[in-house]
Amino acid sequence: MRKIALVSVIIGALGIVVLALDYARLTATTAPAQAQIAFPGYSTARIVQNFEERRRLRTGGDTRQMRDRAHAVLRRAPLNAEAIVDLALIARQQGDEAKSARLLRLAQERNARNRIASRALADIMLRNDAYAGALTQLDLLMRVDLFSRDQYFPAISTLSNTLEGRVALLERISDRPDWARQYLRQEINEARDIDFVEDMVLTYAGPERRDRETIILHEALIRRHLRNGDHARVITWRRRYAEPGEDGNAIHNPYFAPDTAPRPIAWELTENADGVAEIESEGGLFISFSGRRNWTLARQVLTLTPGEDHFLSTAIDDQGEANGNRLEWRVSCYAVRGTLTTVSLAPGESATARFTVPAENCALQEISLHGIAGEYARRMNIRVASVAIRDADAPADEATMRDMR
Repeated sequence: MRKIALVSVIIGALGIVVLALDYARLTATTAPAQAQIAFPGYSTARIVQNFEERRRLRTGGDTRQMRDRAHAVLRRAPLNAEAIVDLALIARQQGDEAKSARLLRLAQERNARNRIASRALADIMLRNDAYAGALTQLDLLMRVDLFSRDQYFPAISTLSNTLEGRVALLERISDRPDWARQYLRQEINEARDIDFVEDMVLTYAGPERRDRETIILHEALIRRHLRNGDHARVITWRRRYAEPGEDGNAIHNPYFAPDTAPRPIAWELTENADGVAEIESEGGLFISFSGRRNWTLARQVLTLTPGEDHFLSTAIDDQGEANGNRLEWRVSCYAVRGTLTTVSLAPGESATARFTVPAENCALQEISLHGIAGEYARRMNIRVASVAIRDADAPADEATMRDMR
């Protein structure tokens, strides 16, 4: 009885090993001329190694015995997908890729969730420029491997190397598959061809969508453009979300209403021990500033016309305690030292300033709100009512300030 039990344990353990190898295997391209690895880390040598491991476990290393075993299994169980996969791998190892693909499709008909069949078919299709079919297989794999989808992203990225692949990828992205958002976030951070990434993002979700996940995606793309120094694209994105209002105000959300635009087009607000800036539900910007040191509380990118004069105006509510601190608005060229204008004010005050945007090296600007610490570190709690930047020829100062209060 003990011997029988021991044999049962060994057979069971071997079955687990075989199953683990089956579902852990990743296939890869075997066409070095394309210089693209569908599943990085798994070279042609790795495919051969996996095949040899499977053959050794099945039959002790004999391909013919492996094939005979698969046929015997299919006679007993015609729907056994694993046996068909064995035959497909043998055909691939012998160079008959067409037969291998036919057998892999047959295995999928038996078991649509068979990862090995999907991976091998995706690899064959990628190497034969059957991009739509490859995406179908990859899509299936990502629906099965919910927690390891990113292992398939490099294979998807290879599609962008050809026009036909891009068309297929954009078409699939337009269907908004549930893996697309994670894939696009990775591409925004890592891809070299940011132009095509932007095409995919706009195909997946344009500015007309204002759900939280779309805003996060757009914000990541805008920040990538800022890191790249591509201010022209940032300007385009800002105009998609923040065209100047009828009153000519160049500030997006000047009265600090709840907003759905992505930062830094929307207000980018501070929240830490030195200061908190928070848009209130009824409008207005609540500021709680520690007074320990000068600190940036809010900022927003601008797209003012270079070479022209502009007019800044702002107001703070009467209520609130400054405790010796002040607030200061600054306008500067983005990522360039120095300010174009500064306006400092306390509770109940309003202020204006006229400034000129340089004609060169200032295509993108930034407005920022700073807490200026007083002599003693005492907290300031205050509410900013509004801020505006208009062309210098826009409303007269008095009318502008009356509109803002």
